[in-house]
Amino acid sequence: MTHSPAPWRIEHDIEGLESIWDADSRIIADAFYSENPSDAALIAAAPELLEACKAMLRYDESKSVPASMYRKNIEQIKSAIAKAEPK
Repeated sequence: MTHSPAPWRIEHDIEGLESIWDADSRIIADAFYSENPSDAALIAAAPELLEACKAMLRYDESKSVPASMYRKNIEQIKSAIAKAEPK
């Protein structure tokens, strides 16, 4: 099973509803801003978080990946975390 295509994005409406949309402009989920504003960000970051985890596992399992690839994976993880935890 595959998930909806990334990247996922958040759109806000005037009534406080946050909708999470996939790359094909389909709604994945709705979250009410008043409940917890971080929930929508975490949901929208899910594909990037998953891919960052998979990339790090590939590095760990191969043990032969160059240091530059490891640094790229770390940057991918940092980027996904930043998307999941907006300031």
